[in-house]
This record gives sequence, structure tokens and C-alpha cells, in this order.
Amino acid sequence: MENVSRDLVGFCQGEQTFRYTWRDAALYALAVGASQQDIAYLYEKDLRILPCFALVPYWGTFGWTPERRLPQPAPMQVGLNAMRALHMAHDLILHQPLNPYGDCFHMRDTITDLFNHRGKGIVLRSTLTASTAEGQPVFTNIGDVYFRGYQAPDAAPYTRKPLSIPQNPPDLTHRLHIGTEQHLLYRLCGDTNIGHVDDALMRAQGRRGAIMQGMCTLGIALRVAITALLPNQPERVRKLGAEMRNVVYPGAEIELRLWRTAPESACFRVMNLDDQNIAIERGYLQWD
Repeated sequence: MENVSRDLVGFCQGEQTFRYTWRDAALYALAVGASQQDIAYLYEKDLRILPCFALVPYWGTFGWTPERRLPQPAPMQVGLNAMRALHMAHDLILHQPLNPYGDCFHMRDTITDLFNHRGKGIVLRSTLTASTAEGQPVFTNIGDVYFRGYQAPDAAPYTRKPLSIPQNPPDLTHRLHIGTEQHLLYRLCGDTNIGHVDDALMRAQGRRGAIMQGMCTLGIALRVAITALLPNQPERVRKLGAEMRNVVYPGAEIELRLWRTAPESACFRVMNLDDQNIAIERGYLQWD
């Protein structure tokens, strides 16, 4: 185990910019499984935008200035081995609705905490903020990235805000087939991590082949949940998040299980029906 210091906390990439157009929003919708029945997210006339599009900049490459070849959230910029990294949990706060036709934001990504995780590695938490040119907040991403093989002697154990999935049957279940090319389509949204495209590399690491992006699987689930809970009103979403638990492969059958927990909130999990493992756990949505 390699030691790391809490001195990593406070690392900041400095201000950068992120720009998108309506085509990027529509491509994201396609990449998370939108079809003709979701035409409002695809047709530029009276276009709507999935609020989870705001997840894209955290683990993405397009639209950034300076340009990026690979995803570069702050935890990936402090000299740790990227091959040991796993994006394990994420939260998104929307301070105002996104513009479906495009925008440009000032971005700042800062490591805000460091945790030990079960004696096997560490978790770096970073906060990516997006604001307008006038300084008004638009959205905040909070990402937890796990690095195996490291320890931080002076760090606390990893914790997240508790959220319990109800024991009663879900209010909604929805089965979905993930396309065999879905991971390749999602790469066009900026997650160019080679583990999502290079079958030979992943087989050498003991996998069956390239794996789905956790944020893509999450996006697929969120698209279905938002459509069911807030038809034609995606701009009402104010907060969402989840934990990425187990690998999903392209071509998998998954099932969204969703519970309404209050008039303006719901929680969910995503099961991988191919192996009966939980793919996404402790997911939640809140709206106004």
C-alpha cells in the first residue's frame, strides 16, 4: 500500500471553460438511450434537455478550454495511478435549469476531501462548479473517485449521506436493453477512457471486454425515471445522485426499480439482469 497525504485536499485545477450546443445535448440523449418517443430531447424545435447532461463535464473531454484528450477531473490530476481509479459515486445539484440550446460556463474543480476505504484504497472527493460569466451558479458536481492500493494514515473512513432503499415492492419497474454499441456512442459525449473501447486491454485485466461507462448506465436510468416522474418537465429536477456498484457490459439487460419517497423525491436502484448484481445503488432524484 502506498501512502498519500491529506495535502491533496484543496488541489484545484484553476478556472476553465465548458461550452456546449444543442447538438451536444441531443447526442447525450441518444447516448443514454433516447428514441423516437423521446423526440423532445432530440428535435431542435421546442428542444428540452435532460438535466443529467450536467454530469458530462465531470468525466468528459469535449467542450473544454483548454482542450482535453482524456477525462481529467481533479482526482486524476494529482499523480495517482489512473489504472487503479474507479468512479464510484456521484451527486449533482442544479441551481437553475440548463439551456437546451447551449451555453458557456466558467468551471472550477477542487478536491474537497480524502477518505480511506476498507483498508484497500482511498477515495478522493472533488467538487466541480459551473457558473455563468456573471458568477451565478448553474450546477455543482460532487464526484467520489476510488484508487485501490493507496492509504491515507490521517484520513477518516469513507462515508456518504445515508439513503435507504425501501423494502417494499417498487412503485415502478422498467426493463431495458443496453445496445451493444451504447458505450461507443457515449464516448462521443466525452468519456474517452480506453477501458470503454479497448476489448483486448480489458481482457488482459480479466474482464470480458470493454465495459459500460457507469455514468452512461446511470444516465439511461435517469432518463427513464425523469420521463416517468416528470413528463415534459425535466427542468424541475434540482438534485440527483447514485453509487456505481458493479460492472455492466454492452448488450446487458438491466432493470430500473424506483420508489416514490415523497411528493417531490424518489429513490432507485438498477439491477443487471445478466448476473443479478446491483449496477446502480442508492440512486435518488429530487425536484421542485
